[in-house]
Amino acid sequence: LRELEECNLSKENCIDELRSKLSEHENTLEEQKKQIDQLSDELQQLNGIESKWQTCQRDLANLESDCQQAELEANECRQETERLLQLVETLTNSNTLLKTENLTLTSKVQSLENADSSNSEIVERLNQRLTNLEEEYLEHQRNARTEVESLEALLSEKAQLDHANLIKALDYSIMLFD
Repeated sequence: LRELEECNLSKENCIDELRSKLSEHENTLEEQKKQIDQLSDELQQLNGIESKWQTCQRDLANLESDCQQAELEANECRQETERLLQLVETLTNSNTLLKTENLTLTSKVQSLENADSSNSEIVERLNQRLTNLEEEYLEHQRNARTEVESLEALLSEKAQLDHANLIKALDYSIMLFD
């Protein structure tokens, strides 16, 4: 009977040990499930980050394209300025033409300002790395605007001088005929 009790006790100890191991395995499985869930969450976050990165890359490419376009427009504006200077030299007696060209330049400056506003909105959404590119673009625009303003001032001054010279010539002609 004693052997039977010892055997039962041994069996109970084995059962307790098996239950303990089963509990450990269940805890391990639960921990692994938590780790899998955590890794799944991290994977979803990484997918979101990758999507944001791709969006940022697209925005960067768009900004670079916009900046190249702005540089082309600035070059076109400089070429237009040179053409207008030549036109002023040959057509100084046409005040109407000067006003028309002045309106054209004003419209082009407005277009550059609108493009700058649009570019500024895009740049605000990008990170610090894009700031240097924006500053370079704004410097090009300021230079173009300065050239246009200088031309407008020169055109205005030239028109006033030509107008004054024309009036003097007319007055002189009238004096000759009197």
